[in-house]
Amino acid sequence: MKRILFLILAVFFFIGLVSAEKWTYEEDYSYGDASAYVKVVGMSPECDGQQYGNYCVGNYYVDVSYVGDEFYMGYSYTSWSPVSDESGYTGIPSAYPGRKILPIKTGHPKGYIICGWDFDEAYNGDWAWASMCGGHLVDVFSWLTVVECYQDSDCESNQYCKKIGFTDQDWSCETKFCDNGEERCFGNNLQKCEDYDWEDKGAVLNKCGVTCLSDANCPVDSVSDKFCNWNDIVETRTDNSCFNYQCISSIEDVVVETCSFKCEEISQDGAICIEKICEIGELMCSDEENAIICQNNKWELSEECGYGCEDGRCRSFYTTSTFYKIIAGVVIGLFVVIITFIIILKRKK
Repeated sequence: MKRILFLILAVFFFIGLVSAEKWTYEEDYSYGDASAYVKVVGMSPECDGQQYGNYCVGNYYVDVSYVGDEFYMGYSYTSWSPVSDESGYTGIPSAYPGRKILPIKTGHPKGYIICGWDFDEAYNGDWAWASMCGGHLVDVFSWLTVVECYQDSDCESNQYCKKIGFTDQDWSCETKFCDNGEERCFGNNLQKCEDYDWEDKGAVLNKCGVTCLSDANCPVDSVSDKFCNWNDIVETRTDNSCFNYQCISSIEDVVVETCSFKCEEISQDGAICIEKICEIGELMCSDEENAIICQNNKWELSEECGYGCEDGRCRSFYTTSTFYKIIAGVVIGLFVVIITFIIILKRKK
């Protein structure tokens, strides 16, 4: 009856046992001159490595001991199913006291219970036995987690700690392939070190020899001022485009106009076509009756004419009407003199 009461009390005190650092339960029973006594001592799990809150890089362990004749220990019990009688316990394996590493299930240490049993027989033949169990009626300590690592210092120098899954226990020491923030080129692609591994970022402007990603990254297309090339008016067109991540310039001289006579470069106006005005060396009379000559496709003064111009040349005084009038006057005068002289001669006779 006393043993049954213990089992009921153990269930009610279970929560208190879980939160305690160490716990002790004992039982005794006497019959006549025989007296049996049993005690079990356990504890809440502790981490034997580096602990971060409820995370343990290492193992969870418990120190268990007992006073009595026999000791039992089992894992992942969710009810007080072990049964004791005058021969000991059934439903739980025999064990040795001491430090026990708790087995792991789904990343959590298994719950455990321990039982003690004691038997005493007096010289007069009286006998008595006592039993006691205590522990944690849970499949696993779900709030405690065993992990390979929790921060980088838990791993080797060439490793880092990484969350590799979705559950609490999915932490793993992974190999470092690079240091975060490093950059390297793979062809024209930029690779950056993120989470200690190389991530390809593709082509990045101004990295790994990439000078452009599109034509917009290159200089704008340009057209030069017009200039003369023989009798052609020409402009230089520069087209800039992005090819294989490089700005390529295509330069071409384009004929804008072909002059029928001559191309000439004029300051600020660029190149223009000059129309043909005259043939070099050609002579002509100006409106002012001066002789002009064609030089460099323009009329220049050749000679100022005092007596007029004819066919591009100055007239000689001897070809003018004045000269002829003088000659005529002289001839007429001489004729008059001769006639007068003849008349005078005739009268003298």
